Amino acid sequence: MKMSVWHDRTGLGPKFPEDTEGIRNSLESLDKNILNPLATKELPVVVGGFSQGGHMAMHVALNDCSNSNYNSSGSCSKKDNNSSTSSSKLESGNPRKNIQSCIKGCFVMSSYLHDDSNIYKIFSNENILPEVKLPLLMTHGTRDRMISSKWGEKTAKKLKDVGLDVRFKLIDGITSIQLVE
Repeated sequence: MKMSVWHDRTGLGPKFPEDTEGIRNSLESLDKNILNPLATKELPVVVGGFSQGGHMAMHVALNDCSNSNYNSSGSCSKKDNNSSTSSSKLESGNPRKNIQSCIKGCFVMSSYLHDDSNIYKIFSNENILPEVKLPLLMTHGTRDRMISSKWGEKTAKKLKDVGLDVRFKLIDGITSIQLVE
């Protein structure tokens, strides 16, 4: 079953593969339409979301697109398979880097990252380790029947293990619907 909102999911759960192309497309759209104008004005930004929106919020805040090439607007784009050079560091003046410098925090509710998430790859490679000093708040209800709180806890632990400032708050007796009320 294909589930498409911000990007496609082949199924629920961290073991399913992450849709890297769909995430890049969503990042490009968010960068172009919302984040680039804010970064140009040097406004502080806090990103957040619920469920798959939280998944995208983590990508917006943490994905420096170091595993991608950049298009002319500086947003993430697909790798050029014909290129023999790969960019392992952000170029100075890159709009994506400017966007990340404006992001001051991230919050997510009932969300998780896939086991093969590009975010883990970025932070596990010391050669491309971005300088991220923003706090990340993750909340999850214990009675969420759609997104297991264990998936959120696992994501928080893995992000803490790579040195990020993550706070995970489990809310007893709450479902995912009650988190957004």
